[in-house]
Amino acid sequence: MAMTMRRRLLRVATDKEYRRQALERRRLKRLAPYARGLTSLAGPPLTYVHPISFVNQHHAIFVEGQYSFPTTSFSPRIIDGGANIGLACIYWKQRWPQAQVTAFEADPSIASVLRANLSAAGIVDVEVVESALSDKEGTLRFQRDGGDAGRLSEGGDLEVSAVRLRPYLRQPVDLLKLDIEGAETDVLLDCADMLDNVARIFVEYHSLVGTPQQLGELHDLLASSGFRLHVKTEYCSPQPFWKVIDLLGMDSQLNVWAVRP
Repeated sequence: MAMTMRRRLLRVATDKEYRRQALERRRLKRLAPYARGLTSLAGPPLTYVHPISFVNQHHAIFVEGQYSFPTTSFSPRIIDGGANIGLACIYWKQRWPQAQVTAFEADPSIASVLRANLSAAGIVDVEVVESALSDKEGTLRFQRDGGDAGRLSEGGDLEVSAVRLRPYLRQPVDLLKLDIEGAETDVLLDCADMLDNVARIFVEYHSLVGTPQQLGELHDLLASSGFRLHVKTEYCSPQPFWKVIDLLGMDSQLNVWAVRP
């Protein structure tokens, strides 16, 4: 750990861009939650709606490469379910300018930031669908949180359009990413017979407090579709035998990479 810290300090001292990003991360972490503003952490000036969430997303996407994948295609087809403010879309389009990206975002206020950020990054060809992904179509209730944790909820304060994923899987998909705050398993079950068209899947699995867990169903569905699963805990109570901590309506959260052998 001491060696890692020394290396970081050395890089801060010698790498101008690394130092700029480190200072910007530090600034963002000191801001109040749900404060909106602009940041150049990812390159072009982008709008954030929750500064700490922006830092965490940037690290996962641009530093750790959470959504990176190998391909020989100049124009991979990517579906971004739960695009939020667009960092993943920007990452993919920077890597593959010809990528065919469809981005779903249910919250109208967040979708407007998504469009603004794509424009700020000079990206004009991402298909933005201002709807929630669901296992049914129509109008559903949505609970906003002002950041990246809004979700479909019968007691939600907003009505949003909802669409099924099935029509978007009729053609081959290089990457399906789902970060839809608890609706992910139902959405995948609804199009189980079409998952052969998907090369790889990333699912952010949310265990919502007070609702039945669907982790077993998610595993069985993806395994039966020919995927091997690689799982990382994003959030869990440190001592759940003693106390389960409710974090934004969740009692656990997992990142699941579904990879074909």
